[in-house]
Formats: sequence, structure tokens, C-alpha cells
Amino acid sequence: MSGALCDGDLVLGLQVRHTTSISRGDIVVLWSDVGIAIKRVIAVGGDTVEMKNRRVELNGQFLVEPYLCDADGTNEGHATQSDVPFTVPERTFYVLGDNRDISRDSRTFGPVERALMLQKVVFNLSRNRISGCACGK
Repeated sequence: MSGALCDGDLVLGLQVRHTTSISRGDIVVLWSDVGIAIKRVIAVGGDTVEMKNRRVELNGQFLVEPYLCDADGTNEGHATQSDVPFTVPERTFYVLGDNRDISRDSRTFGPVERALMLQKVVFNLSRNRISGCACGK
């Protein structure tokens, strides 16, 4: 699972086609209500997502998210918006930004259809990764 991306990072992505596998934890480039966005796939069709005490619960298990700004990956201090379980429709994906406080993602624009996914990020080419950039720090 890839770490969080930072402003200015340069990434290599593969064009999403019908045969491209998209899995939980993948980072994807997609069309959203605000244009092109980069988000992390949290859930796939049939999964149930719930936000509890500012943490993500997936299919009854809390996610450990080491790519978030918090060192322990618990998502403490990050904004989430719903304590109501949501079942992701088949053939769609629930995506969240790693910077949850300011991210516009499936919490605001809903699940994403595969047709709106442009690329799957496969490699971060950035020099920032060498310097240890994490969440803009």
C-alpha cells in the first residue's frame, strides 16, 4: 500500500481499462465533481463503510491507515462525516483522500464508477519521498 502523496509529487499511473484490477488501498486518478482528483480506494462494491469516532470501519473492522498524517494510522483528528453504514453499490468504489480534513471524496460526491477512473497510480517518482514528506510536513 502506497504512502500519502504530497503537493508536487510526480506519479506514474497506468490507464484504467476493463482488465485493470482496482483494489482496496490503490491510489487512483479520477474525474470528480471538481475536476481531476487523486484518491485512495477504501471500499469496493458490496463492502460496507461506516465512520465511527472519526475512524473508518470497513465490513465491521476498523482500518489501520498508516498513510494518514497520524503516526499510528488511526485517523484520529481527521474529519469524517457520517456514522451511518453505507453499502457500496456493485461496480463502484468508495474513495477517500488521505488528507481527510480538506478532502472532497466519496463522503461528498458518493461512490465512483469505474468509467470515471483514469489511472491507477503505480509508482511515486517524487524527490519529496526521499526527503520524507508526509502530509505536507
